[in-house]
Amino acid sequence: KRVRVKLERKRNEDEDSKEKMYTIVEHVMVDSYKGLVNECEANE
Repeated sequence: KRVRVKLERKRNEDEDSKEKMYTIVEHVMVDSYKGLVNECEANE
C-alpha cells in the first residue's frame, strides 16, 4: 500500500525539551498516485 504524507518541521518553543525541532506529519488524500513527485515548499 502507498500513503501520501506532508511533513512540516517546527521549532520547539518548550525550553525544557532536549530537541530543538519537531515534525508534524499530516496524511494527504489523493485519488491516484500515478505521476506524483516530491515537492518542496519554501518556508515563510
